[in-house]
Amino acid sequence: MTFQFTLTAEAVLSVVDGGFAGDRFFVLNDNVFLGLTSMPGDGGPLTYIDDFDAAFADARWSQFSTVLQPGLYNLTGIATEAPLGGGVGGIRLSELPPAASVIPVPGALGLMLSGIALVGCALRTRRSNA
Repeated sequence: MTFQFTLTAEAVLSVVDGGFAGDRFFVLNDNVFLGLTSMPGDGGPLTYIDDFDAAFADARWSQFSTVLQPGLYNLTGIATEAPLGGGVGGIRLSELPPAASVIPVPGALGLMLSGIALVGCALRTRRSNA
């Protein structure tokens, strides 16, 4: 199956196996290899097909994550290892938190100098009153 979407900001793409335990997937964008889900671990429930969030939380299930830049995507997942000949997987896109805002140096310098001037005026007023 192919998923087509457009991102306007960076996001994290996560892919997880959710069908029968043991599936692995190639993850492609426009037939360009992005990555391969991890080796599945042993144990755990047989399937997470009704709860992909639980599959993402279980490190024993085959998973892959990468950061995507803004743009158009045509994602395809191909089952490379599938005990039953095919696979079921889930995808999730998570926005990255916004970068911390930075105060420009000239603005910070002006603010600091204004504060020093106010402190100087306050000290001078105290001295003249004493």
